[in-house]
Amino acid sequence: MNWKEYEKHAAKLLNEEFDKTIFKIVSQGEEDSTKPDIVIITIDEKNSFFLEVKMPNAQSSQFVLEIDNNKFIYGTRNKYKSNLFSRSIIDYMNKNFTKYNKVSQSGILIPIDEKFINAWIISNLQNKGIEYIFSGTRDNERIIPIDAFGEYFKATTFFRRKKSGSRILSKNKTEDFLASFNDKFSYEPALIFNDKKTFIKSKKEFKNNELFIQSIKNEHITYYLSKKENNKYEIKILSSTNNPNVIFQLSVKDSKPIATYDLNMFARLIIEKLNEADSK
Repeated sequence: MNWKEYEKHAAKLLNEEFDKTIFKIVSQGEEDSTKPDIVIITIDEKNSFFLEVKMPNAQSSQFVLEIDNNKFIYGTRNKYKSNLFSRSIIDYMNKNFTKYNKVSQSGILIPIDEKFINAWIISNLQNKGIEYIFSGTRDNERIIPIDAFGEYFKATTFFRRKKSGSRILSKNKTEDFLASFNDKFSYEPALIFNDKKTFIKSKKEFKNNELFIQSIKNEHITYYLSKKENNKYEIKILSSTNNPNVIFQLSVKDSKPIATYDLNMFARLIIEKLNEADSK
């Protein structure tokens, strides 16, 4: 199960546990890491609870660094502001600048005290409004309060270069995509437009090596066919950037904190919170 499937799995289990006459479960994190993965919303939309979904082995809360005058600085395009905890990590790296300034995609360990790592991750999740984390193995899923993050997860910090993902096909690239597709497959596909996204429907399933289409006009642009369903593919543009990132790798500790909830306990907790809010 990959992380996308795991997020759908989490949403399905929560939908089964929560009363649909009172709550609705919205899964929204798949396409945007700056948003909570799952939102539990009351039907009247007066109250909402945000969850992050983390597989037992996952990554979290990475941030980009830039180099200025032979020192690392917090990236200007990071979504959230730097704080004491990210600065502590950057200060350590600057003290060991020659070790980290030639970083590659394989990555280098940053041996930072775990209290700084956990504090950064918690602050980053709080910026998204996260209150709880869904995690655990199948049939043993748990809800972890964000304050218990460091009791449940062990976080290790690495510095490595990482491509910054993909974006939707923009209108000004549509003509180039069609020409590039035609150059590779000798036909021009029909496009399907839906909510700013662009799709194609193929008569056959593309092989893995056919999913990547190099632009014939720009060597820095590669188009990617992301499979959705029934030979329907969303067209995306892969990023050409290769930024150095501080990345936090998570694993589940052997000893679990007391303050976790199974799904039924968690549903009851949310009801209690709603009742407390209504009584105020």
